[in-house]
Amino acid sequence: MSLPTEKFPTLSPGAESALEMDNLVFMGTNVISGTATVVVLATGNETYFGTMVDEIPFDFERWRMSVVVSEREEHHELICKGAAEEMFDICTQVQYDGHTSPLDASRRQRLLEVLRGLN
Repeated sequence: MSLPTEKFPTLSPGAESALEMDNLVFMGTNVISGTATVVVLATGNETYFGTMVDEIPFDFERWRMSVVVSEREEHHELICKGAAEEMFDICTQVQYDGHTSPLDASRRQRLLEVLRGLN
């Protein structure tokens, strides 16, 4: 699960990673308000999300799958996808509007309320 993120029709200055760009959307992106016009840059084997370095397949013990991607040799990112409640249980920080904060009990509760509203 990911929370809604505002996107902008301008370049993303200073973005070092495709994940940091605020003008890109990825496969499966939904528009929840307003409208969007997108340009498909690549399809199939020509798409770019970085080089997959390693993966841990989904399993029913962890309730998530994980991949490590690299866009540059010195920069790796771990991307996990799974049951939101399970993800909240393993996270210690949350990033919102470019700021990183501790994922304390209050924030976790607010995220769970958003999740319930989406289901």
